[in-house]
Amino acid sequence: MARHFRKIDPRIWTDEKFVRLDAEGKLLALWLLTSSRCTRCGIVLWSAALAAEETGIVGHPPDTTPTGCRAGVDGVCDTVCDTMSWVFDRGAKCIFLTHWWRYNPPSNLSALKGAMRDLLDVPSNALKPALIKAKDDLPQYMHTVYDTVCDTVYDTVSPLEREKEKEKENLFPPRPAAERGVKKPAKKSAPTAPRSRTVNPLFDAIAEVTGAPPKAAGSFIAKVAAALAAEEPPFTAAEVREFGRRFSELCPWAAKDNRTRPELGELQKHVGKVRAQPPPAAAPRPFVEFDQIPPRQTE
Repeated sequence: MARHFRKIDPRIWTDEKFVRLDAEGKLLALWLLTSSRCTRCGIVLWSAALAAEETGIVGHPPDTTPTGCRAGVDGVCDTVCDTMSWVFDRGAKCIFLTHWWRYNPPSNLSALKGAMRDLLDVPSNALKPALIKAKDDLPQYMHTVYDTVCDTVYDTVSPLEREKEKEKENLFPPRPAAERGVKKPAKKSAPTAPRSRTVNPLFDAIAEVTGAPPKAAGSFIAKVAAALAAEEPPFTAAEVREFGRRFSELCPWAAKDNRTRPELGELQKHVGKVRAQPPPAAAPRPFVEFDQIPPRQTE
C-alpha cells in the first residue's frame, strides 16, 4: 500500500460533486483519498470502525436515520460514494476511486506493475469493470500491461473460493420427506452447473512444473502467475515449462538436495534465466564423403 503521501488536486474544493457534500461527507471523502487503507491501485479497504475513529464522524443515529439509509459512518460513506461516483462493493468492503490514475499516474511501467501488485492483497470483489474503465486515464502504452494484470488476477478462480461455494451449497441440505410431513417427495430442481475455473495457461504451467497442488496451493500459484504476467514482456507458459525442463542446468544447487522440480518462489525468482541463458545449440552431425562410406557386406 502507498503509505507516504497522496496527490490531491486543490480544485477538489470547487468540484461540482464535492461541493454537494456536507461537512462530514467532505471530511470522509478526504479520509478515503489519504487513508492508510488506500492501496496504490486506488482501492480502499473500507473499515467503518477505523473511519469513525480517525475522523470522529458519528453520522445519523439509528433512530433518526432516513428511510432506506444506513446509520452511522456507513451511511455517510454511501452518500460520498454515490455523490463522487466511486464504486462501492459492499460485500467485499472495497471502494474504488474511479479517477485515481488521473491524479496519481505511474511514472513508468515498473511503477504501474508495482501499484497493480496491490490487487493481490485485496479481497475478491466485483470491481473489475470499473478498473478496466479507469485505464482511460493512463497513457496508451500502459494499457496492455494493465489489462494483462487485471485479467490474470480476476479470471483465476481460487480453489479456496470454489470450496467455500460448495460449503454454502451443503450448509442447508434438504430434509427428508418424512421429517417434513409430506407424503409425496418434493420435485427436485435441476442441478446447477458448477462454476468452472477460467482456463489460464500460465497458472496450469506453474502447477505442472512445480508440482504444487492446484486446490491446496491455488492462491499461491495465482500470485506467482500474476507476478510473471506483469513483467514486460509477460512470461508465457512455454517459458515456464522450458525452465522446468532445464531446472537442473539453470539452478545447479538443487542437485545437492536431489530435487528435480523448482519451488514456487524459486520459479518466480529464477525463470528469467530462460531468457538470459538460451539452451546450447546441438552439435552438427559430421559430413561423410561418399568415397569414405564402407562398402556393404554381401554374403
